[in-house]
Amino acid sequence: MRVCVITVPEAMASSITGPVDVLASSGTLWTLLFGSSPEENFTIELVSESREPFKCSNSFHILPDKSVDEINETDLIIIPSINISQNGLIDKHPKLVKWIYKMHRQGATVAGICTGTFLLAETGLLDHKEATTHWAFVEAFREQYPSVQLTLEKVMIPYDGIYCVGSGSAWHSFVFKLIEDLHGYKVAKHAAKMFLLQNHEYSQKSLPLAIAQEKHKDSAILDAQKWIANHLTGKDLINRCSNHVNLNVRTFKHRFKQATQMSPLHYIQLLRIERSKEALELTNKTIEDISLLVGYQDSSFFRRLFKRETGISPMVFRKNFAITEKSRVNI
Repeated sequence: MRVCVITVPEAMASSITGPVDVLASSGTLWTLLFGSSPEENFTIELVSESREPFKCSNSFHILPDKSVDEINETDLIIIPSINISQNGLIDKHPKLVKWIYKMHRQGATVAGICTGTFLLAETGLLDHKEATTHWAFVEAFREQYPSVQLTLEKVMIPYDGIYCVGSGSAWHSFVFKLIEDLHGYKVAKHAAKMFLLQNHEYSQKSLPLAIAQEKHKDSAILDAQKWIANHLTGKDLINRCSNHVNLNVRTFKHRFKQATQMSPLHYIQLLRIERSKEALELTNKTIEDISLLVGYQDSSFFRRLFKRETGISPMVFRKNFAITEKSRVNI
């Protein structure tokens, strides 16, 4: 299989070198170590707008093998994670976008890793389709590509010759599935063992939630957000907060929703979930104690709310993200 890995100055080097190392070693490294005949499964080329060398993100030197002008066909295109601003792509690379679209129309599979999905979305190939991206850039993505059905429910979305891979290291799941689909589970498992690939089964919803940031200019609601953060474990927060900012409850709810795009109740719930995550990661407190810590007397309700907002239970979250006792000492 011929693989073209897109390289641009904004690219994150790890999402280039990681997939390249695993795919290049597929069918060879394991067999060499254990006495079988090696068989190369992938031919890989670094591709850019020209052959000129450059430094990508974090000053990693890249020497492209070919420019897109030299490639008329390929089987797979990998778009790595790209450094972007809060407003989206720094450079939309129209030449690359046109080439990616053309190759896909000719039958090539295209994979966008992490924020590389922004460049993939520029092609129009994601329009009216389900896609994902890095959780921290959800709002920027939705604003730039409203025709794309963005979701954080899944870390990877494969369909019809396109892969969307959510977070930077979720390329582990992508290359595993790619190798499995092409060469079977046994070969994919060998690669996973050699490189300790992690299967990112959890939803990106389990990562920091998209809590409304204080970017609006409503001074009363800005004050309310700060007050809520400082009184999060208290009761009757909405009524008390509306009194604090001298607004009646109905007006307060309306202005809060207008400023933050969410209701005060949902905002409070998300803040409490984020605070509970810290306790799950950094302490050994029971779920019942953490529920009380963030303001919920009913731990069953807290568990249901946590799973609704993150996609996983508190215990699964702790298993995936808790800092061990050994590492906690060094914080």
